[in-house]
Amino acid sequence: MKKQITALESAVVLHSAQILAMECLLRAMIVTHPNRAALKEAFQRIAAELEQRLADAGFENGLPVDSARTLVEPFHTRTDDWITWVDLITAE
Repeated sequence: MKKQITALESAVVLHSAQILAMECLLRAMIVTHPNRAALKEAFQRIAAELEQRLADAGFENGLPVDSARTLVEPFHTRTDDWITWVDLITAE
């Protein structure tokens, strides 16, 4: 059991490091993008589509509404965070 927990912890740390590296890359791409308004619009459109697909997947898999919401809400919160960040750097 202890080996399994250690392996799981290692996997979570590696996954977190990968996500942080991707976030750094995305931030650099956003900061240097020549048309941030178009970037923001595309991001919002794609995020809305993915959010709907998450909700649909929950429904199609027979998840209760509360369980489906646990898939969608963290995604929605994080995409809102990104939009806020893009707004902040665009205002600079």
